[in-house]
Amino acid sequence: MTETRRNFLRALTAAVAVPMLSYPDMSLAASAKGPVVQTGKGRVQGTVTNGVHVFRGVPCGKPPYETATRFQLPQPVAPWQGVVPCTTQASLPLQAGSVITEGEKGQMGPDGKLLPGRNSRIFVQGGGDCLRLNIWTPEPGATRCPVLVYIPGGGSMSCNPGSIDGTAFAKSGVVVVSIPYRVNVDGFLRIPSVPANLAIRDMLFAVRWVKENIAAFGGDPDRITVMGQSAGATHIGSMLASPLGEGLFEQAILMSGSHLAQWSPEQADTVSRMLCAYWGIPCTKEAIMALPYAQMLNFRRLLAEKSADPEWARYTNGNTSLFKPYVDGEVLTKRVVDSVADGMGNKVAVMIGCTADEWRYVTAPTGAIDRLTQDDVNFLLQGIGAAPGLAEAYRENGRGRTPGEIYTALQSDIIFRIPTNRLLEARSKGGGRTWAYSFTWKSNAWNGKMGAAHWCDIPFVFDMLANKKACRGYMGDNPPQALADAMHKTWVQFITTGNPGWNQYDLTERRTMVLNLPYQEVQDPWRRERELLFLK
Repeated sequence: MTETRRNFLRALTAAVAVPMLSYPDMSLAASAKGPVVQTGKGRVQGTVTNGVHVFRGVPCGKPPYETATRFQLPQPVAPWQGVVPCTTQASLPLQAGSVITEGEKGQMGPDGKLLPGRNSRIFVQGGGDCLRLNIWTPEPGATRCPVLVYIPGGGSMSCNPGSIDGTAFAKSGVVVVSIPYRVNVDGFLRIPSVPANLAIRDMLFAVRWVKENIAAFGGDPDRITVMGQSAGATHIGSMLASPLGEGLFEQAILMSGSHLAQWSPEQADTVSRMLCAYWGIPCTKEAIMALPYAQMLNFRRLLAEKSADPEWARYTNGNTSLFKPYVDGEVLTKRVVDSVADGMGNKVAVMIGCTADEWRYVTAPTGAIDRLTQDDVNFLLQGIGAAPGLAEAYRENGRGRTPGEIYTALQSDIIFRIPTNRLLEARSKGGGRTWAYSFTWKSNAWNGKMGAAHWCDIPFVFDMLANKKACRGYMGDNPPQALADAMHKTWVQFITTGNPGWNQYDLTERRTMVLNLPYQEVQDPWRRERELLFLK
């Protein structure tokens, strides 16, 4: 393996920083101003910003990292008297962060994360009273607006429900709820005597809270759309496939999910044993609970090692991440695509898509797209059992010229685009109304190399182009407001009516809407990649 690839993997798998966020106590006093809403457990008070009623840190579940609640099912908060002020973003779920040492120039990545450099220093963040929700609503109580529940991404290693702004949707008549969930070890590791898939259970728990309480905030509990991007979309796939998710939501939007990313029980056990051996402890709940957080969250060093291991790449079919939902017989009875093909979730209307250049969000900002070599491309192909000639086929298909561009295109397809196709195919087999999209607008950020990268569709959907901080330098010069207007309108239409406005997807024509200026409905835009790159 080349030194370029080793350095790239170290940078990619090192901890990334999200700004530390404070979280409120269960205070029983509130200010004299701001809307007050009665939830099932007590009253909460928010603020009004730009005509939108905003509640940040609404109590939902008990703090999940205390001794009595850790590695337990999510538990409802106890009732309270008085009014809880909900004006501040709650704690993050327990996750690793990093800071750049003095003198080193850092670069911001998607979701506000700081891309680490050689001198980054890992620290622990979050882990407090994190099972709290953020809500944006046109007006509490008086209306019956459709509801959008947003599940943030973060590779199942991090989660920041404050990464989006629901203002534009609220102004368009949609109540928005952004939810947290436990990540990494606490959310996804298979541990003896611990309930399985706690992260997915946290999401289902939060959606159930929304169904029971959202009417007080002006939302319609019978018109809930769940939406996620990246890992958030992956986990919505699990919610669709889970018997525990039936009846909780009417529609779903899955943006750039990795829908083949679930472990078998045997694979989940392998990861657990591997991590516990790395920590030097028995694989028990008690031993893991006794680990200092800094030691527990240092798993990224192991992930960097495994990402450079060709045997591990083959074992994981190219997706070397450690933390994934796993088949447990209760939350997931089969892999997501298999359950969906059997008809699970077919009463839910679904919109599924991805971007054209997903992995450029990694290789463009880090500069790896210019440094990766043919050896790196070959390593990637070996990990999925593909012949070296596939790289030339990608080149002939217009997916890149240099090794870095070919590597990036392959990773885009292995992690996101082909899994998106597999879920679309499963939906066609299992039934249910399904629409497909492909986002192709290309950002000129990072010297024109960003392209239609992972996450670049989010500012358009949330109509956040005017918020330069939210766009984090990823949108380049003058991203078109007209496209934001069109995409935001499309999302509102689907959330409101269950139909985005183009032909449904089927296995005969594979109709897909290309999201760019102008919109264009096409047939089977991923055909060649799907023929070249078969993933199980």
